[in-house]
Amino acid sequence: MKTITSFDGHPVKIITHRASVLEYLRGLLPELRDVPCIAHAEPDDVRQAVIIGSVPYHLARWALLTIELPLRLSQDDRTKLLTLDDVRQRARPLRAYQVLPQGWSYRTECPKLPRSLCQWLDSLCRRGILERV
Repeated sequence: MKTITSFDGHPVKIITHRASVLEYLRGLLPELRDVPCIAHAEPDDVRQAVIIGSVPYHLARWALLTIELPLRLSQDDRTKLLTLDDVRQRARPLRAYQVLPQGWSYRTECPKLPRSLCQWLDSLCRRGILERV
C-alpha cells in the first residue's frame, strides 16, 4: 500500500497523547504509517495541515482539515490508560471537518481541499471508516 504523508504540500499529522489511539489509527489507516505523531500541539504544528486526532477548536481553526476519532468514553475512561482493545470497543467512525475563524464566509473564504485529499476521504467513506455527513 502506498504511504501518504501530505496532500499537495499540506502535511498530514496525527495528534494524540494516547499510545493506544496511535496504534489504532495506524492499524485502521496503514497508508499513514509514516505520518508523524505529536502528543501536544501548538498552532505552528497544525497550520495548513491535515490533522488526525482530537484537537480543541482554537487549534483546529489553523488546520486545513481535522479528522476526528470519536471515542465513546465514560467519565472513568477519560482518566485511565486505555488499551488498544479499549479503543477498538469505544471507537466510532472518523469524522472530518473544517473549523473557520470567526467572521469568515464559508462560500468565499473557505480553503479549497486538494483533489487528492478529497479522493482519499471518499475512499475512507467507501471503506466505512469515515462517517459521511
